[in-house]
Amino acid sequence: MAKIVFFHNAKFFVIDNEPAKQYRFNLAEETIKEDINKKEVVTSEKFPSTEFNEEINCYASIPLINTTGNCLGSLIVFDTKTYSFSDQDIVLLKDFAQIIANTIEKHLENEKTQQVLIDFLHKTIHDLKNPLTSISLTSELLKRKADDPKTVASFSERLEKASQKLFTNLENLKSAYPVENSGFKLNMAEVNMNDFLVDIQKSISTADIKIENTLTTHIYAEHNRLKEAIIQLITHILLNNPTSHVTIKSYKKNEEAVIEIICGQTDNSNSSSALTIAKTLIGMHKGTLTITPDSYLASLPLTVL
Repeated sequence: MAKIVFFHNAKFFVIDNEPAKQYRFNLAEETIKEDINKKEVVTSEKFPSTEFNEEINCYASIPLINTTGNCLGSLIVFDTKTYSFSDQDIVLLKDFAQIIANTIEKHLENEKTQQVLIDFLHKTIHDLKNPLTSISLTSELLKRKADDPKTVASFSERLEKASQKLFTNLENLKSAYPVENSGFKLNMAEVNMNDFLVDIQKSISTADIKIENTLTTHIYAEHNRLKEAIIQLITHILLNNPTSHVTIKSYKKNEEAVIEIICGQTDNSNSSSALTIAKTLIGMHKGTLTITPDSYLASLPLTVL
């Protein structure tokens, strides 16, 4: 009764055609979690639960380590027969564990990408509806006030602003998710931080944004996607407080590039699609988003991962 199992996200997955007894694993779950926390290969002549000592006579637990060094779970091998794992067996199991860890990591990245696309789609639909509604209403009013030149001029200006906003939203959508990048994989390249911040400042010309850059080295990112993440954070800020004065600082800290957006008061609302999109896009760059009472900090690796 040889079994190969991997443990991930508090669930057991059996790698063979014969079903495993789920309740037996649950009784040994805490011991298996302890093995995972060690981040090293653990072998034993007995299964890590005294209840099964008469049945299971060999056991090995190999951690599933992703590319960033985090442990995603464990590859578990056990059998009723007595067996001592050789060095060659351990090497083979480590290779197998790495394949599983890479597969899980890719799956998690795909889930994040799918979620950010869904959130971005909903936000884009909302952003497109507003100017379209304004255009529709203004057109109706123009029909009724066609004999008043001042009113027509005022309504024409509204139409122009609504149309401009519509085209801007479409351009942002196109630049963030270009057609040629059908797999939505990041095209990492060197990004000059000073040019990057200036680009953001120009993209949101209606907001009061100041930039300060002390980072002299380049970062590795996809310019448009990272830019979209920062714009989404600023959008989130302005939605909660349209009069906010925003300062964007970039600097090096603990071997990471930090982009800090200072706004006076933050809002960690989970219902904000802008904040969700920003977190996901930063995460796709192997970065993290930290929220303090008065700022948002995006920390990014300085080297290519």
